[in-house]
Amino acid sequence: MYSSSGWRHRLRPSGVESCSVRTLLGAPVSDDREFLLPPWSIRWLVSCASTSDVLKAAVRAGESAGLVIATTHQTAGRGRRGHAWITAPGEGLALSALWQGPMSAATLGWVGLATGVAMAQALESVGINGVQLKWPNDLMHDGAKLGGILIETVAHAAPPGRVALAIGIGINRAGGARLSAHLGRAVTDLAAGGALDVPPERLVDEALAALGYWLPVLESGDVDRLREAWSARDGLSGRQISVADADRRVDGLACGIAADGGLQVRTPRGLQVLHAGEVSIGALAP
Repeated sequence: MYSSSGWRHRLRPSGVESCSVRTLLGAPVSDDREFLLPPWSIRWLVSCASTSDVLKAAVRAGESAGLVIATTHQTAGRGRRGHAWITAPGEGLALSALWQGPMSAATLGWVGLATGVAMAQALESVGINGVQLKWPNDLMHDGAKLGGILIETVAHAAPPGRVALAIGIGINRAGGARLSAHLGRAVTDLAAGGALDVPPERLVDEALAALGYWLPVLESGDVDRLREAWSARDGLSGRQISVADADRRVDGLACGIAADGGLQVRTPRGLQVLHAGEVSIGALAP
């Protein structure tokens, strides 16, 4: 599986070249247009500190869009706001993909949400049904965190008018109970969903296939399609929530995603659209 250097290269997901979007993803499309997966260059590492840091170092060495770094052992992974996300060898799956998109508010506001939709579909394709999305970046299953997403800009890696992004994804393969005890909140894993035997390579292939559909949708500006797909898996809508950000807290009813990717919260002062914050979930609204 690995060379002596720890790398394995593959230009395209195995066995998939071109196929119907409807057949591959079951995506809400209005026709049967074909698509060709982007030329992802996948590099597997036995372990690393952070796949996104390895990706950025490779960019500085001359790599371009389409590069993917993946591992099942990340020793210094991180989430939003610098939170650490570390798993034992083989218990996690981490990947970071380099993508160039248009320099626009829609790109920056929606790329993490598009990645969430793609990962939910990828997980469903390997038997983890009922994945929900918790704004802005969590993948949830049975009320517990299964994985997360972190989007970071990559300096000097895109031409004028475009932005280079490291799309970072982390999935718990096992060890969810231990993480729950350590973090003091509900964490789950693929093992709990009966999918521990799914090869990590297959899940990466499925994730890249789904990203190969949704990222072009985002670039085309079809936010309505993304919003519909997100809403179908929205784990917050209709719940009482609290959103903490810096020196303020907003309490109210989650009302879905706004056109710019922000979270809509109905409060006693009216509907607010939030673009950052840590969300705590309360009860379903009556």
